[in-house]
Order: sequence, then structure tokens, then C-alpha cells
Amino acid sequence: MSSSFLLYFELQKLQADVAHAYHVLLDHGVAAKNIIVMMYDDIATNEENPYKGKLFNSPNGPDVYAGLKIDYKGDSVMPENFQAVLRGDRDAVKGGNGRVIQRFPFLQLTVKQLHDTLKDMHKNHKYSQLVFYLGACEGGSMFRGILEDDIDVYAVTSADYDELGFATYCDNDLDLPCLGAEFSVNWMEDSDRVWLSFIFLKIRCISRKSKLMMCKCKTSVLQQDITLETLGEQFELVKGLTVLSHVRRYGNMSIGDEPVGWFQGFRNDMLRTDKSSNKLSESRRQIEEVFTNLVHKLVFGQNMRRQVLEEKSNVIILDCHDDVVRAFDSICIDVNKYDYALKYMYVLNNLCTKFNDSAKIIEAMRTICSETRAHSI
Repeated sequence: MSSSFLLYFELQKLQADVAHAYHVLLDHGVAAKNIIVMMYDDIATNEENPYKGKLFNSPNGPDVYAGLKIDYKGDSVMPENFQAVLRGDRDAVKGGNGRVIQRFPFLQLTVKQLHDTLKDMHKNHKYSQLVFYLGACEGGSMFRGILEDDIDVYAVTSADYDELGFATYCDNDLDLPCLGAEFSVNWMEDSDRVWLSFIFLKIRCISRKSKLMMCKCKTSVLQQDITLETLGEQFELVKGLTVLSHVRRYGNMSIGDEPVGWFQGFRNDMLRTDKSSNKLSESRRQIEEVFTNLVHKLVFGQNMRRQVLEEKSNVIILDCHDDVVRAFDSICIDVNKYDYALKYMYVLNNLCTKFNDSAKIIEAMRTICSETRAHSI
């Protein structure tokens, strides 16, 4: 077997994973202009590829290369550009098309580089919350014991810190090498599904680097579509389907309670225009601002404010909680209309726990919501 074919064998699944991920986001309503793709792009046209100009991520799946828009390819796929894209540092980008917001062919991205970049993004408010899927051998080593839970990052890795990752769909009728990485295929196929739960039989042939071929039969219950399925539920599903490595997660575990669709898009948002998308982002920013301003008005001290804004606890003072929740809905934000506000209602509970004074909290609401005009979001 030639060295060029071995490289093709290895890279086919990785580039097919990237192309598939692009379509997962696009198909769930994320605008193409909001997706940045970094892929070496030497497989679809590779002489070893019997399907010129095409990539497949599953035996009976579509050509995932069709329609793919790549922003950084070839030598522009480097750790420095990856960091610059995440930071939004257009001036630091070399090559590619300059667009900014784990695998690099010849260079390495270190734990420190990734960690420093994520902290810099958080410090400079580049995101509200960030979900990071990492498909790589020993992927857990990038986050294990390192990723803090207070920078609003939720990271899922294909393997533990000391494990290899494995391929899937190695036994296929296309006469192609393994079509994808097991972990990546599992989470993307779950995200692809938009209908009700059903039971199916999955047969996977997985290739080790030692060339040992292993097959597994697994009956699984799929979850709801991603408008209902949480990141935590998807994690448990993918962990069960990924049989030769241990899928791990790190960071802020509370993000796991949120729907997958908040991060990958909702199908019922597919026809949403760019204008309405911007309006949605702005309304969410205003909602977050209301809670932040309310806490800053009532609570003093950075550490105490952070505690009220971040910690979640059981409702204990029922009367206060009932009063302030009703008042918030009436004075500030109609939570039936803007259900994103429900994500932060625990903040009101924290204020009740701290003050046990609904009148004081409601008075502050009137001031804050009058100043920010939150009721007109």
C-alpha cells in the first residue's frame, strides 16, 4: 500500500467530517456567512479518490463536498490562523479569505495556545457561550484539568486524554476507506435527525491503527430533534454509540442543559433572513443585559455579583420567588414571547435567597426595565 494512499485513507474521514459539519449547520438554518471552514482540501480531487470532486461521510449519504465553502485551505490551515479566527483578529490572519470570528497538516496546536485563545475570547466578549467539539486522538488532554467552568465553554472530546480515536463506516459499498471518525459521525448523524425518536440497529466496522477491523451491533434509542434535545442528552447518546473510546466533556456543565439547536440552529429558522437573525441576537443581548443590570443595582462586590449571576440553587423562599417572577414577566419581559429569558430566571431566585425582600427587588426591576426599555425588545 503506497504512502500516498495511506495518507488519503487517514484524511478522507477527517475532511468528510468537516464537510458534513458544514451541512449540519447550514441545514439547521445557520447562514453560510456565519460559518467559517478550515480544511486542507486535498482529498476530493485526490488521484486516489474514485469519486472525483466528491466526499462521503456515510455509505448511503449525500456528497458532503457539494456546496461546501472553504475559507482556509492548504497552507493557510495553521494553528496561528485558527487562533486568529477565534479571536476575530483579521490582521493576524495569513492566507485564506481573511474571515474571522484540530487538525493542522504539519503544525501542532498546543494546550496553552487553545486555552489562552479561549480565555482571550471570553475576556473580550467574543461569545456568550461556546460549544467545542474536538475529534482527535487523546482529545481530552486539551481540556482535562485545564478548562475552567467560569468562561462559559462546554467542550466535548472524542477520546480521553490517553486514548486513540477511531474510524467508522470502514466496510462500505463505495470501495472507499473509512468514511468518517466514529465520534464525529455519531454527533452529526444525531443532529441531522429532526423527527421523533425511533429505534434502529446500527452496525459499525471500526478500524484501529493496528489494522484490526472490529464490528459492533448496537441498538439505540435516538433522541428528539435538536430543538428539544439538550447537549447533555446528545452527549449521553454519543457516548453510548462511541464504543472504542471514551467520549468526555469539560467546562461549564450547566450549558449541557440547553438545547442543541441553540448552538447548531433550528430547522424552523431556516427561512429566517439575516435581518431577523440580527434582531434575534440583539434581543438576546438585551435580555442578558437586563439581568446583569438588575444584579449590579442590587448587589455590591464583584465576587458577590458573579455568584448571583452564575450559581443555580433550589427555590427555597417561595413567596418572594413567586412575586418577583410574576413582576418580571409584567414589568420587564414577557417570557411567553421571549422564552430566552427563562434561561436566566435562576438569577431572580438568587436575589430572593440573598435579600428575601420582593418589594426591593421589584422596585429595582422598575428602574432597570424603564431605563433599558426591555419591555419593547
